Amino acid sequence: MGERSRGTAELRETAGSKRTAGPKRNMELKKLARLDELTVSDLKVLFTFSIVMCSTIMLSVYFNYYLLAVLVLGVMMLIFSTSMFYGAPWFPAEKTVVKKMVDMARLKDGDVVYDLGSGDARILIEAAKEAAGRRKRLRLVGIEINPFVYAISKFMLRMNALGDKIKIRRQNFFSADIQDADVIFTFLLQKTNYRLEKKLKTELRKGTRVVSHLWKFPNLKLVKADEKLKVYLYRV
Repeated sequence: MGERSRGTAELRETAGSKRTAGPKRNMELKKLARLDELTVSDLKVLFTFSIVMCSTIMLSVYFNYYLLAVLVLGVMMLIFSTSMFYGAPWFPAEKTVVKKMVDMARLKDGDVVYDLGSGDARILIEAAKEAAGRRKRLRLVGIEINPFVYAISKFMLRMNALGDKIKIRRQNFFSADIQDADVIFTFLLQKTNYRLEKKLKTELRKGTRVVSHLWKFPNLKLVKADEKLKVYLYRV
């Protein structure tokens, strides 16, 4: 009788483990599906950029503008090699995404704002314009390692007459001092977010807002999410 009871208990335990394994497996598959979706979204931008640049090179060669073709190829290599080595390639965010990121940050008067991997500074420019419209004083700092993109950002600040409102540092953001930040903006890669997460948790003050586009910080507290635009607000 005792043997039969133990056998029945073991069968029930096995069946229960199979039932719980099912939902866990489904959750893992859903996570992978979301990751694939983000990867495809990112690749679309890369594909479009590559097509434009390659078309420029082919047209330059066709019309015997070999110097221009070499120059464009050199710019492509500079943009992707430098950025990929230090964190992420330069993919400019869409205007709707930029506006959503700035809105979600809920910028306050006196905030210190960093954009890590600031690209052409479009997020900081949007933040500066939003602050000017509401008479807020912000300290806006961009950190960009790529020399070519850094030059573009400086040009964009000049074009928008914001050189005195926004500071861009040519620096690796992993070695940057960001302890005084109230808000952090990021649009990087998932693997870069994993590395950056430790720095954010170690250096930032409690309550600092972190706004990320496309990629997530799994161990930060998620406060708000726009799944349509893939914009996420976290608090440290």
